[in-house]
Amino acid sequence: MMPHRPWAVEEIVRFRCPAEVAWAPDGSCIAYVLRGGSEEELGLVNLSGERRTLPRLASSPAAKMWGGVEPSYVWHPQANALLRVSEGLWIYDLRTDRQEKLTSGEEPESHPSWAPDGQRFAFRQGDRVGLYDLRSSSAVSFSLPGPVYKFAPHLRWSPNGSLIAVAFRRPGADGKPARRGLDIAVISLDGRIIWTTDTAGTVANPQWVDNEQLLFTRYNETRTVAEHVLTHIPSGVERVLLIEEEPEGFLPDFVEGLGSRGPFLSPGGNEAVLVRPARGWPHLHLLDLESGALRQITFGEKEDSNPTWSPDGKYIAYISNGDPSWASASVWVLNKENGESWPLFSPPGAKGDLAWSPQKPGRGRMPPAIAFLHAGPGEPPGLWVAGLNGQKAIRLVSSEGIWSQDFPPQEVWIEATDGHRTPGLLYTQPGVRRRPGIIWLHGGPYMQYYLGWPIDYGYCMYYAFHQLLVQRGYSVLCLNYRGSTGYGVEHEQGNYLGIGIAELADIAGAARFLSSLPQVEGQPLCIAGTSYGGFLALSALTRLPGLFRLGVVIAGLGDLAGSLEVSSLNFWDDTLYFRWRMGWSAEQNPQGWLGANVLLDLGNLEAPLVIFHGLEDQAVPVEEAYKVEKRCRELGKRCFAHYYPREDHVFSSEETWRDVFSRILKYLEEFLG
Repeated sequence: MMPHRPWAVEEIVRFRCPAEVAWAPDGSCIAYVLRGGSEEELGLVNLSGERRTLPRLASSPAAKMWGGVEPSYVWHPQANALLRVSEGLWIYDLRTDRQEKLTSGEEPESHPSWAPDGQRFAFRQGDRVGLYDLRSSSAVSFSLPGPVYKFAPHLRWSPNGSLIAVAFRRPGADGKPARRGLDIAVISLDGRIIWTTDTAGTVANPQWVDNEQLLFTRYNETRTVAEHVLTHIPSGVERVLLIEEEPEGFLPDFVEGLGSRGPFLSPGGNEAVLVRPARGWPHLHLLDLESGALRQITFGEKEDSNPTWSPDGKYIAYISNGDPSWASASVWVLNKENGESWPLFSPPGAKGDLAWSPQKPGRGRMPPAIAFLHAGPGEPPGLWVAGLNGQKAIRLVSSEGIWSQDFPPQEVWIEATDGHRTPGLLYTQPGVRRRPGIIWLHGGPYMQYYLGWPIDYGYCMYYAFHQLLVQRGYSVLCLNYRGSTGYGVEHEQGNYLGIGIAELADIAGAARFLSSLPQVEGQPLCIAGTSYGGFLALSALTRLPGLFRLGVVIAGLGDLAGSLEVSSLNFWDDTLYFRWRMGWSAEQNPQGWLGANVLLDLGNLEAPLVIFHGLEDQAVPVEEAYKVEKRCRELGKRCFAHYYPREDHVFSSEETWRDVFSRILKYLEEFLG
């Protein structure tokens, strides 16, 4: 085995990885973003590996959260230009190599969406819908009955380009934003409101079946019932195709259409594929829009997600885990005509951003191919492409800035203190004996650690830092605690009526497991977590006192129950997920709501606590960190808080990452040795 070259913070902060994969509409090349740092680099690559880099633009603050704006660009329908998002909207002409700023960016502008003819595009402009006409170089904006949803406005054009569907939030009776979910409006090109929903729950994922019919999903107020609805817009007549029920609440990525569950309309517009549980595992199902019949099309003890149709509607590509383990995903393809499915690309690790090559008419047509992201043990995220005709998959773009060899992960199963089997990924250096251990908790909680590198930029940064820690002798256990996806419905719903409490049995078992390893063998432990994982870390520090000698909370919160009462409306559907897992209300489940307020238990805190938080965090407002710090000061606890201007829920600047990682190393050395 080759010796490991030193990892360094300076190396990690310069890391950049591909994201946002999209084929040119003519199939000539694939666009991607290299994510990392304060600038977004947009690149093009063809199947021969020839790359072209477009001029860099500053990362836009508009709708920024997970380290960037998605989408940060969209292709022109004729493949001769791209629209880009960066403090305004820009157009880059591939024929002339010219870049021009089209809008001022004085208000947050994001999510551009081309009309089918490519002559105009819609976009989110602050709380309104913007419409830009290329022929006249002019823009207008239209108001809706409430603000346009800033993270997923669902700007969808009808096939003939005459109508636009868009998601918004209605105000309350007092005129202020209401504590409720999304509605959908259909507007004409002169801003007239043709049709809207008005629901106490939320409506998501509008898709045009034809010029008059809109498919969408409607959820009840408690997010336990979903109706897939087909509406005739001119008449307002609707037909409920399918009703789904989930007594323990749908995950947020079902609800706002931000995730991988669907339904996704077929190219022919006669059916849709969606992900729903079957025998305890999420699988693909086909919904017939004429009859409303539902048919399961994937099976087994594995989780299927991210279905996407081939342009001709003959195939469905999707991501499935379980081979070789539930901590590893593969790209699968299903032939809809005969029902056969097969793994197209299955090296261990994570997969994402599936994108089919476009269907080109005429002779010389390219065989169907899929572009995707893949990362795994020893392999940072890369942009790959694989064809359906048996040619070998090739990597077209690699991550940049990381050159050191990885310490490979070991998949482990841990016995929680209540007997539950909990999965995790262990990173440790061979030959090391009796050095401190670290338990690291992901956010969500409905997320998952995979074998090796993740494909998400923020988690890549933490993964690289974990490798640095292991090289310095620490052992790192990344825990897929109860509530994590990837291991079936039973594990994902294992924190029902006990969120923030049931996971403590997983954490206690993990600490016992880690301390028993010869690499650690009784040495002090640290617990660290991001977002909801930060809340769990704080919960473990106060409710399992004496177990850890240091706690690190990144973009976390201390009073989950209280935050639900004042939560940002940007994430109202997320708050409802937590409400349902806690028992909906304090009256219905008093212990569950008490358990979600760690501030009440900070008097038990024994270990030093380190807090890192962005001042512009849109998911967990910085006031949550202030409350924890203030209470620690009042109780005389050791608390070290660090706040970062212009940073959101996931940090983005090299300067911030450098400071965070350098400080964690110093705190580990000071308190763990």
